[in-house]
Amino acid sequence: DWLYLGWNNLKGRIPTEIGRMTSLTVFSVDECHTLDSTIPTELALATDMYYLILNGNSFTGTIPSELAAFGTSLDRLYLQGNQLSGTIPSELGMLSELQVLTIEENNLTGTIPTTLGRLSVLQTLTMYKNQLTGTIPSELVGSSDSLETLELHNNQLEGSIPDIFISFYNLTTFYIDYNDITGSIEFMCPLGIEW
Repeated sequence: DWLYLGWNNLKGRIPTEIGRMTSLTVFSVDECHTLDSTIPTELALATDMYYLILNGNSFTGTIPSELAAFGTSLDRLYLQGNQLSGTIPSELGMLSELQVLTIEENNLTGTIPTTLGRLSVLQTLTMYKNQLTGTIPSELVGSSDSLETLELHNNQLEGSIPDIFISFYNLTTFYIDYNDITGSIEFMCPLGIEW
């Protein structure tokens, strides 16, 4: 079952009862802009969900670690353009079939979890315009050769680009501008990626 409610003028919170819709595979409330409160942890009870689209609202609070309960079902998780805060849960690394993770344009802090390197089929990872700190973890390479888009710009990241990133053979888009990255980029030149 699919439930698309996006691009409306919906207000208030997401009913926790949606998590009881056990046959729900796609839930979208994107670009309503006036939905607020926190993301209900009960959504993870709909364990057949493969698209969860919550971007472009006014959700506050943290990204629920309970979303890891989606396990192998979740394919795409869109959380960008909200007012989410706190750190990125390391438990997101348990979403083993996740192909798209977009959490940009929030107020997220802390470091990038090394557990995201477990996402072996991840194609798109966008985290820009947050307040992330620390270095770019070499673990992001993980066992993945599928990553095509990695956008980390407009954060507070530091250190150098890990040399192991040359293993990203399919990487076509890599944005790290507006951080405090240092070191050489010469090893990246053979990849032919868009900067």
